[in-house]
Amino acid sequence: LDYVYDKLNCSYSYAFEIYTGPDYRDNLRDRWQEKMSEMGESLLEQKATLAHAAMKGIFEDHPSDFVQMKEKRHRLRHHRDLDDCFGRFNPSDEDDFQQTVENWSSAYIQMANMIAAKL
Repeated sequence: LDYVYDKLNCSYSYAFEIYTGPDYRDNLRDRWQEKMSEMGESLLEQKATLAHAAMKGIFEDHPSDFVQMKEKRHRLRHHRDLDDCFGRFNPSDEDDFQQTVENWSSAYIQMANMIAAKL
């Protein structure tokens, strides 16, 4: 993504982490809402990225391939159980898969339409 933005002068480059397993959703939603209430909408108004210092705690405790916290990330990756890893990041049944595809394909098309309207 950085290469596409920096070297190819692409105005928009995105990456989405689009899924978390049902056992993790409530916790993820609660942490995000807590962070947003702490920071208010100021981070969004500033167009801050997830790499902003205010978000550091989230990614230290819950690693992401898109926001890397090198030392912590490597330690945690070695301790993940393979089944836990699969269930955390991949739909495990057809209904969950279809719902995820419908939700995120719709979000992607909405975003594409918003970008096209700005061009």
